[in-house]
Amino acid sequence: LVVFMSDEWKDPSSCLKLEGAMPGNDVCADIRHASFNGMYGNGSSAFPYPLITVKPNTRYRMRFIMAGSNTENFVMTVAGHNMTMVSIDGGYDVKPVQVESFNLHLGERVDVILDTNQDPGNYLIRAQYDYACALVSNATVSNFIPPGFAAVPTCDFYAYLHYDGEDNFPTDISGTGGGKNPNPTSGANFDLTLPEGYHVTE
Repeated sequence: LVVFMSDEWKDPSSCLKLEGAMPGNDVCADIRHASFNGMYGNGSSAFPYPLITVKPNTRYRMRFIMAGSNTENFVMTVAGHNMTMVSIDGGYDVKPVQVESFNLHLGERVDVILDTNQDPGNYLIRAQYDYACALVSNATVSNFIPPGFAAVPTCDFYAYLHYDGEDNFPTDISGTGGGKNPNPTSGANFDLTLPEGYHVTE
């Protein structure tokens, strides 16, 4: 099961031009939207949350692929489901290790084993561009934006692990069915931008 991550732009070609890449040009701010398998959603009727559909009581090998442009990374979490990381970058098998989150950078791939053994529902998948969180400026958050940078509307983007047969579809980030009260997850936080990340597995 592949989850293809990317950032999305209204006019991506402008980011490749000199005039589009000028400091402070919000056309090419660090991020505007993120997509899961080519779909962006914010819970509205026009843009419902992307669904990663799975069958109940099934074991999946999920491959997350980061194919962004301006966006450097996403920290990935899946509510209510422990993940066992087994491979990175599409072919480098690692000693299996349970992870609660993993940091997925440009061009990277992470393979995890995930069991859909929870109560049926919609379980939140979060992709956080952590580097951009200090640049968020919206109706509820107003950070200082340094010269040469552009504000971003959010640094968190969402999809749902959707159990096949669940009829209720989420319109916010609360989840539905078993996903409204997911079990806590546990494991390491795999992040190779931190020294301790290199000791998570071997």
